Amino acid sequence: MSQINWLDEVELEELTEFLTVATNEAEGETSERFKITDTSSMNWTLRKLKALDKAQNDDLSVYAEEVARLGAWLNKQSEKAQQSKDYLTGLVEQYAREQSKADAEWKGVKSPFGKVTYKTPKDKINYGDENKLVEYLETNGFLQLIKTVKTPIKDDLKKLFPINGSNLINTETGELIPEISMVKQEPVLKIVLEG
Repeated sequence: MSQINWLDEVELEELTEFLTVATNEAEGETSERFKITDTSSMNWTLRKLKALDKAQNDDLSVYAEEVARLGAWLNKQSEKAQQSKDYLTGLVEQYAREQSKADAEWKGVKSPFGKVTYKTPKDKINYGDENKLVEYLETNGFLQLIKTVKTPIKDDLKKLFPINGSNLINTETGELIPEISMVKQEPVLKIVLEG
């Protein structure tokens, strides 16, 4: 589903010619560089930007379709491979269980392609409902075992302390609130293509 039409193609061809001339000028020819000087030249530039935007969106659409197609292929291939791996792993597990039952001293198998052993991981603690655990620790005086996270409530800071220049001021004491300063933001150019 292409968004680009013949008018956009004309815009892109004209832009290509323009950029070729601009490149030649940059390489040594002395004619003046293009500048936007009025509404007409601004309109010309916005038309070119719009055509480029559509062309880029078309490219992204083609890319997304191909990625989706390749992703589906990869998923299918991975699924087949995983089924085969699961089957073979099951055979290995069955063999290991049989060997372990037959010989309590069985340690495993080593091969140039890998090894198979039984390893018993360490037991781990299940902490259950952590809120109940924290309540128990608080009640019984084990406060050192409770982690407390402290962080300023930034929205409330701005409401409570007024801005004075580039700082926040504690109105009760007149002192500057430490570690806070306002950062002036510069305007950002925004180009919105219509249609």
